[in-house]
Amino acid sequence: MDFHFNFIGKIAFPGQDVEAEPFDPDEHRKAIGRAHYHRNREKILAKLAERRAAAKAEKLAAEPAKAAEELAAEEEVRRERKRAYHREYQREWQRKRKEQAAKSA
Repeated sequence: MDFHFNFIGKIAFPGQDVEAEPFDPDEHRKAIGRAHYHRNREKILAKLAERRAAAKAEKLAAEPAKAAEELAAEEEVRRERKRAYHREYQREWQRKRKEQAAKSA
């Protein structure tokens, strides 16, 4: 039989087998941090976006202006690196999938 009182919660009387979880200060601190993040998510993300924008503006101000051709060439190099990474990822994924199929067969 459980007893619940307003403003107190569940009461355990002597002789009852009630296993109470030990207090974990690290988990408590993490829970408080998660609650703070979820309450203030929009503000936190807005501050991060402002910091990123300020850092980007500072970086652009420090760099000399580039010609459109240079920017296009750099973008093409970046895209090709990304494509190469994805091709390698797909090859590895297919290799693992074949190994799994061979093991299960």
